[in-house]
Amino acid sequence: MIKKEIYMSKANSNNVTIEQKKKTRKTLQEELEGMTYEEMGEFFDTHSMADYWEDTQEVELSVVHSPRSRKYRDARKAKEAEQAKEVVEKK
Repeated sequence: MIKKEIYMSKANSNNVTIEQKKKTRKTLQEELEGMTYEEMGEFFDTHSMADYWEDTQEVELSVVHSPRSRKYRDARKAKEAEQAKEVVEKK
């Protein structure tokens, strides 16, 4: 005999199988529809991505270093400070 996993619903104390729960829940896209980024952040503060893993898809992305990044700005400022120091020392 195969044992079915039981999920205790927080909404009520009835035992519901995982399969039944999946059929009644909204998809991740339905849950997030119309939300702001802040609201999405709050949603994931209280929900597990594991519950929506089947709704996700693999994506490929590349990251381009932005010249506006803090690391770049700090390096540029350090270089400018060094150049200013050289000008002062030449006088």
